[in-house]
Amino acid sequence: MLWSEGAELVARLAALFELRGTDNPGLREFRGCTAVATGLTDALRGATRLVRAVRCSSLDEIGWVRTGLTPMSPIPAAGGVKFQVVLDTAVACATGETARLLDRAASGWQVRLLHGVPVEMVLIDDNAALLARKGDAAAEHVWFVRSSPLLEIMIDVFHTLWSLAAPVTGHIVMGLDDDGITEQDRALLVMLAAGATDVLIAEKLDLGLRTVQRRLQVLSGRLGARTRFQAGLNAAKRGWL
Repeated sequence: MLWSEGAELVARLAALFELRGTDNPGLREFRGCTAVATGLTDALRGATRLVRAVRCSSLDEIGWVRTGLTPMSPIPAAGGVKFQVVLDTAVACATGETARLLDRAASGWQVRLLHGVPVEMVLIDDNAALLARKGDAAAEHVWFVRSSPLLEIMIDVFHTLWSLAAPVTGHIVMGLDDDGITEQDRALLVMLAAGATDVLIAEKLDLGLRTVQRRLQVLSGRLGARTRFQAGLNAAKRGWL
């Protein structure tokens, strides 16, 4: 998949917002935090098989957080429901987000990272979805989309973003895991893949700058990487993220 393909699908998805005021049985608007929270909760409780989400803002900041629910917080879905989440790489660099991200991956969630996620949405099975425009900081205006050609477009968008994103696995235990990677190493590599600088990594992990640089050198050697980008890519391919 190419970024151009993803951009084209997102453009089609954005066109949904232009349907405001039309009599479309496949669309419903939720306005205001209370209405959005109620709509999202009801939709998630109706999930029976799969919840897929796309996030482009920090989980501790804006967006769905104001509803009291986010794709990374406890969700009132039935047991046995699987979760697939695409997160903007900026989320991985936010304070406290790296550990939360890895915890979710360790609990069985399928999580992937992608730079520049263009939308925020939650898909419930293949039957319904909620969509918020990127930049709607208060998440006070969300579309509820029922089974329709519009929903099919949203599913196509998710599949495109999912195919472009790098996987984050949850092989984390205290000390070394089967790959000889510590929890701290994995957090470091996740932030590296997200584009964080050595200084930022040191700050977020409460490590000295030289310690981070030495550890990156060791990990890059193990990964056979000559550049930071290659290290992040190889780590994802090996399932170290």
